[in-house]
Amino acid sequence: MATDTTRQTSAGRWVPALPRGSAWWRLVERNFMVYRRSWLVFLVGFLEPVFYLFSIGVGVAGLVGDFTLDNGTVIGYTAFVAPGMLAASAMNGALYDATYNIFFKMKYAKLYDAILSTPLRPWDVAVGEIAWALLRGTCYSAMFIVVMVAMGLTGVVWQSVTQRIREFGLRRAKGATARDIQKQILGELVVLSSAGILLGGVIAIQFPLLSLVGSIPGHVVAFGLASSVVLLYGLTLLCGAYPSRLASRVTPAEALHYE
Repeated sequence: MATDTTRQTSAGRWVPALPRGSAWWRLVERNFMVYRRSWLVFLVGFLEPVFYLFSIGVGVAGLVGDFTLDNGTVIGYTAFVAPGMLAASAMNGALYDATYNIFFKMKYAKLYDAILSTPLRPWDVAVGEIAWALLRGTCYSAMFIVVMVAMGLTGVVWQSVTQRIREFGLRRAKGATARDIQKQILGELVVLSSAGILLGGVIAIQFPLLSLVGSIPGHVVAFGLASSVVLLYGLTLLCGAYPSRLASRVTPAEALHYE
């Protein structure tokens, strides 16, 4: 009979049960040790969108030219497509581990059969694989952002702050503190991220692939969705931290000089 300290494996053996909520990290550690010896496979998925970005920046951008907005702002074609390549990079990282790699481990490597003969539960396997897929997507996103910084393609928020110096100076003159300015910038970014999440959810509902979610335990789906949302908001706040700090340092005198 199973207790809080023991559980029966798929092979019928009784083994010590690990505390719920902590065992999944063992699977993440296992994946990390595997990719430490197969780092080239990990790197290939990241390089694909990077090469696309380079080809667009060197070749296609010269044919398409720049875009001029209504306010006179000029945006290069490379800067226009870079956020899409960033999303593709994050998707590659998470998609590889969440689809084909899981199928290979289950169908050919029989990895999960071996794992379920240990104290790990199916819940730990599901959460561990989701967490690893999110971590891989995060690594790809971080590395791609470094490439964008090196190419000078991350100045969208900074450019917005520069164009609104007069607005921030007037707010400071009316008594707004530096923290109020920071909250304004970060709040605007959070609203934009929320709109993107809602729009993505509406689009995703249209795909019949979501019917497969019904066969997945609800707590696993909830964990994956919650982790993705938290990760997205975390990246949003991280990217907006420095521009919001620049905006908070604007003084009324600087705003008048800029005008």
